[in-house]
Amino acid sequence: MATTPSGLRIALLEQRLTFPQTMEFAKTKTLPSNKDVSPLLRSGGLRGDFRTGTIVVAEDPGKKLGATVKFDDVVVPIPERFRGMKDVALVCEYSDYTFQNGVKNGVLTMEKNIIVVKNYPKTSGWYLPHEDTMIPHGKQVSSSDQNALYLYRAEGAYAGFVVRGGGYDGRSVDLDCRAGVELRVAQYIEESNGGHEVATPKRETANRAQPTDVDLKNGLRQ
Repeated sequence: MATTPSGLRIALLEQRLTFPQTMEFAKTKTLPSNKDVSPLLRSGGLRGDFRTGTIVVAEDPGKKLGATVKFDDVVVPIPERFRGMKDVALVCEYSDYTFQNGVKNGVLTMEKNIIVVKNYPKTSGWYLPHEDTMIPHGKQVSSSDQNALYLYRAEGAYAGFVVRGGGYDGRSVDLDCRAGVELRVAQYIEESNGGHEVATPKRETANRAQPTDVDLKNGLRQ
């Protein structure tokens, strides 16, 4: 559920970070979920592309989950109970995952509270959001439906943060953002802090970015 901790508010880091840098930044800051930032996007309280604290892992359209999913230089071990599922998105929130940057690949581990979003779309388009995660799923709908979100879906597999604010008046969900793309990051800060916090995490290598799509149906907390 979307609940901002008492005495805190959501703001965007002024510095732009890559995926590995965002993971490093998250070790000392609390990142809000995709669901938490959604109302602020609709009201205009947040603008511009930024990473949230929500991680999504998905395979190629129609391909069953196996032992791992790889996207750019990020490898995600898939817990055995999810292997064999297809057209699903595995969703994990801040503090429920860890990241270890290696010489060749970084390893992203989903540790607990993994949510399965069923009927994850095969293509980009307008979809209704999953109630618990705000990840688009199900069948395509009209953009005139004010509850619909536009999903930028990777053509293949994806493993990374949910990126928001990239268009359609805050209604886009980018799940095709390359690890090396530098973006601002949503964070919780003290309510009394009127400015933006700026962090300088250790610089690390990564890649580039792009976007695509999302769908609707039941999600299942595992």
